[in-house]
Amino acid sequence: MSALPKAETDTAPKRVLVVEDDVLIRHVIAQAMRDAGLFVVEAGSGTAAMGYLGSGAPVDVVFSDIEMNGADDGLRLAHDIRAGFPDIPVILTTGSAMPSYLADADAFIAKPYQISSVLELVTKTLGVTRDGAE
Repeated sequence: MSALPKAETDTAPKRVLVVEDDVLIRHVIAQAMRDAGLFVVEAGSGTAAMGYLGSGAPVDVVFSDIEMNGADDGLRLAHDIRAGFPDIPVILTTGSAMPSYLADADAFIAKPYQISSVLELVTKTLGVTRDGAE
């Protein structure tokens, strides 16, 4: 009897949803994650991120800025993810003072950050090595 083939998700790169309203920052961090072997989807707002999650597309971790233009922010996004998608870890970041309330976040990293520190935190949260392997 032969072993069953692994499911596609067993070998697929881990999926990160990067939520950041500053296009340049979003592009740089997303590209660094791609270079580290992760599959990255970018969203420019909490509303766009929730729309993506609501589509049923698989996401393994969300990395979001707290302070974004518009009505939604990263704290609200983390709360909404915790309520609707409790198995998806959320990592928050901001260049302002660390908020006193981070109960809906799994981790926090202050801006300005080193890209290597973000990659380390994301891969640690995912339980994978830097090249995307488990």
